[in-house]
Amino acid sequence: MPLTASLWIGGMLQAASNLVFCWLAFVGLNHWALTAAIVAELEVHSALETDCFYLALASVMKDGNRLRAAFDEHIGILELARALRE
Repeated sequence: MPLTASLWIGGMLQAASNLVFCWLAFVGLNHWALTAAIVAELEVHSALETDCFYLALASVMKDGNRLRAAFDEHIGILELARALRE
């Protein structure tokens, strides 16, 4: 699948994951619906965002070592953010 098509599909899925909060507003006060909305936002949206970022990065960086270094740097930043939150 071409890069542009993959990024468009990822963008559409991210937009769809935001629609879960519209559903939450329709449902009203419901803790299970809130939990489902948060999980959908955190798991689906975050995973798609990271995948699309690395897909675009891989298309720009033809050197595998530079791509691996960028990936390691990104993971290090995420781990630092998690450590600071705790």
